[in-house]
Amino acid sequence: MVGNLYLGGAQPSAEDKDALVLPGFSPGIELVTTGTEGEGGRAYLSFVMPAAGVSVMRAMVTTEILGKARLSGVAYENPDGTALQLDRDYLGKARGPGNPTVGPFEGIGQGEVRLRVW
Repeated sequence: MVGNLYLGGAQPSAEDKDALVLPGFSPGIELVTTGTEGEGGRAYLSFVMPAAGVSVMRAMVTTEILGKARLSGVAYENPDGTALQLDRDYLGKARGPGNPTVGPFEGIGQGEVRLRVW
């Protein structure tokens, strides 16, 4: 674990290297849904991203960085056995190899964010 962002009182584990902790910052996370799934319903994730979290340097998550699972001793890899590289975010946007954005969404910047998640 390295370079994670902890907000609103969340605390990193002792193993998380270079964690950025902003205990007084509340991201105000909210999931807003419209309609129902059968009627083409949509869900939006709204939150506020702090300026400090955007500038922290981190590496792309790969098989090499993840190492092996604690219980099975098996490496994290793709279903076909090739090395894993998390080069796309939750929404399919390409991640920069030099300094990907913290969290599941790439390049969201700072301030208020509203993303359609389904």
